[in-house]
Amino acid sequence: GCADLFRHFQRYAAEGGELDLVLAGAPVMPVPDDPRIRHLGFVSEEQKYDAMAAADLLIMPSQFESLSMVTLEAWAMELPVLVNGACDVLRGQVVRSNAGLYYTSYPEFAETLRLLENNPRLRAGLGANGRAYFDRHYAWPVIDRKYLDLKGPMNFYSAYRCHDYHFKVYGAMLAGQYGPALEAAEEMNRTLPEELLRTGSPPMADWLEGFVSIKQHVFVRFGKWHEILDQHLPFDQQFYCVTTAMMRYARTVAYASMRQVDNALAEREAFLAAKAQVLPSRTLFNNTGLDILAVAEAMLNGEMEYRLGNLDIAFAHLRRAVELDDNLPYDEPWGWMQPTRHALGALLTEQGHFEEAEFLYRADLGLDDQLRRPCQHPDNVWSLHGLHECLVRRGDTVEEPLIGQRLNLAIARADVPISASCFCRLEATASV
Repeated sequence: GCADLFRHFQRYAAEGGELDLVLAGAPVMPVPDDPRIRHLGFVSEEQKYDAMAAADLLIMPSQFESLSMVTLEAWAMELPVLVNGACDVLRGQVVRSNAGLYYTSYPEFAETLRLLENNPRLRAGLGANGRAYFDRHYAWPVIDRKYLDLKGPMNFYSAYRCHDYHFKVYGAMLAGQYGPALEAAEEMNRTLPEELLRTGSPPMADWLEGFVSIKQHVFVRFGKWHEILDQHLPFDQQFYCVTTAMMRYARTVAYASMRQVDNALAEREAFLAAKAQVLPSRTLFNNTGLDILAVAEAMLNGEMEYRLGNLDIAFAHLRRAVELDDNLPYDEPWGWMQPTRHALGALLTEQGHFEEAEFLYRADLGLDDQLRRPCQHPDNVWSLHGLHECLVRRGDTVEEPLIGQRLNLAIARADVPISASCFCRLEATASV
């Protein structure tokens, strides 16, 4: 359909149309030498999405589509589409989604394109419909559920499904979205029956049991201390060894944050005993359960010593947690779910150590070259809040307004109040 598209577009432009046509991809036919038609050639995924984000609409001219991936990508980015109505699949999707228009001749092409060109509210409405249609039918959790309904959980795809849930939990946690994070963690656990975990060949528990523990990261991230303590430990703690140890970690932090120091000390001993029972073969993709729990141990030691008033010892443990976190084997997303700089930075600011805290937040946000790219978390609401507070405290008037704007955008996406980079900072989160 590209030959027709070129003819239609050049006629539309000659008749006064103001849009330009931008093409991406390796050419398989001559592209007209026309100043209104720009061919970018092959582009990276990032460049493709940048181009789509800057576009007013996507034109899909093909007559022979069974499922147009680029159309789905456009809708995922709230971009309306104009498709070739000679393709039954594309026309049907546009009609069902109410997320675009279609043409079957030049007059229809010109009129629909002018309509979209001159009506930004229509483009926005169609784009929003496209995103809603994508979320209902093609978002990864939807596809995973459909496959689960079709094939059941007793197969290796369960590992990939957990990987997808893991991504959703991690992203929601960084965005300050407790509801979506908890929903994804709980849904993931519901799709992991014990029968699957107890499969011996292949050893599914070694690969999947660690996912059961992810819910604890959600509770700690959002300071859900009572929810942590209201949970029941697994009946078979030896089998659910990673989960048991992570729950003991969460209980230690919960008691410490509630200033129940004696209970926290007892839970720390229970954590160490549980960690000693974790099998070396248990993994969360590239990270072993023991490597992840080593970060947990440094974290809880830091928070315990902090509550005991041993600040220098506390900060030494938390800096060790940062070091361990930074040096975990590469994984995507990370097995340790809450960036350790968030807790260290929060407690440093609580004690007035703003210079070191600012250094930590800048690194976490990727505003300098301290960290390799996978360890950076650009524009996450927690470090934006911490950095903004540090800038305000030192009277910055140049960078502070810019970081403040980004913080406001991030807060608007969160579903909980954000008053510190970690709920362990009690003086800032007491009213939350």
